[in-house]
Amino acid sequence: MFGTGDYLKPLLNLNNDVTFLVGSSLNAIVILLAIRIKSSVIREYTRLLVAQSAIEIAVGITIFILKMVIVFQ
Repeated sequence: MFGTGDYLKPLLNLNNDVTFLVGSSLNAIVILLAIRIKSSVIREYTRLLVAQSAIEIAVGITIFILKMVIVFQ
């Protein structure tokens, strides 16, 4: 019915989620650092950029947690 490695296949997809989480977190950190520089272009959109970085981190964490719940259920 199942091969010996079939139960490990969902775990392989976790690598993509971890990569997404790390990438979105680094993107958010870069955005927040750019805000700290306070260049005139970014200053107008500070709240929007903070919201974007928070949403990216939240989405990444949510996807990772849901994947872990589904895999280990």
